[in-house]
Amino acid sequence: MLTIAVQSDGSLLAEYKGINMTKFFSPSTQGFYCKKVHKTIPGDSIEISDDDHKVLLIGQSKGCSISAVNGIVELKNRSTESIRNEVLTKLECDLHRYIFIDHGYPIETQTTIHIIASSDDSSPEKKKMCKSVLCWIQKDVLSYYYRIRDAIKTSHKPDTESWDFKRECDPSAPKISLSGILNMD
Repeated sequence: MLTIAVQSDGSLLAEYKGINMTKFFSPSTQGFYCKKVHKTIPGDSIEISDDDHKVLLIGQSKGCSISAVNGIVELKNRSTESIRNEVLTKLECDLHRYIFIDHGYPIETQTTIHIIASSDDSSPEKKKMCKSVLCWIQKDVLSYYYRIRDAIKTSHKPDTESWDFKRECDPSAPKISLSGILNMD
């Protein structure tokens, strides 16, 4: 019989009662296997007890990673540096999403705007609008990004840092698109 229980920390614990099932952990797949459930089990799998299986699942739910060294499976706390790198990657993805998707200024559009802003053939009004977009990206969005990035880099708990590009940068965002600039006389 399968029993699912909610632990005091809110994590779920699945337990098979009355069925003897040998469990395994595979370092290469970071997965758990059971001979009665899985037809094939990876060759690097290590047999673990039911108690070890429970402890490993609870540890995973709390953000630990599982490693196996010399046939011994154990929980490892993620290093602050690996957490920091994950948070920095998320920040950079959010930056690009905000500029490229939310505001419609992908790299190609920014390049076009830059060319229009520096072209002798562009009207002063077009140049002004282009410069307002480029200035907003550099002075508002990127300065906010660098401020958050530096806070993450120096934080002892980088996963507690937060940011909100919309809240911080939308009030000063230019209200014009590339097509709006191109259609200016």
